[in-house]
Amino acid sequence: MTIKYNHWTFLEDLGEDPNKKYRYLWKVQCDCGYIGVRVKRDIIKGNSKQCKSCTLISLWATRVYKECKPVKPIEIGHKFGNWIIVSKSHFKEGHWECKCDWGKIKVHPERYIRSELSSKCQQCETKRRRKIIIQRKSISFAKKSPLDEEEVEAYNNKISPINNINRRYLK
Repeated sequence: MTIKYNHWTFLEDLGEDPNKKYRYLWKVQCDCGYIGVRVKRDIIKGNSKQCKSCTLISLWATRVYKECKPVKPIEIGHKFGNWIIVSKSHFKEGHWECKCDWGKIKVHPERYIRSELSSKCQQCETKRRRKIIIQRKSISFAKKSPLDEEEVEAYNNKISPINNINRRYLK
């Protein structure tokens, strides 16, 4: 009777690993014919499914036969993030001159444009962060509790609430 786990076929139990306690070794054979020693726990849990050469072949097959996405041509006027492509760079091959909403011109490599790694200039990022800070501050001001009647009265009389309390005890 042969025991099979994924692509491994069990051949022999080698017992406990002499180097590590509670680690048991098995002698196994892959579907391709490779015979090797593997940790029993890895085979049973599925961490080791096949030998290294079979794994590499299966990875290669999935990558080769996958349908590739067609690459869109980069055109002048194309917008990615806050950048608009103005022209091809005269200084570097594979680079494009891009203009930001603020009017700043910067040269980007083609891979940045395709993957949209740089979506905005530093000024745009600063402006965005300022908006977020202002929004957070307005939210935190809105969350504060309304003033008590004593505090409003003290403010109108320009007397601090602490002095108001002291006056009560002095009377």
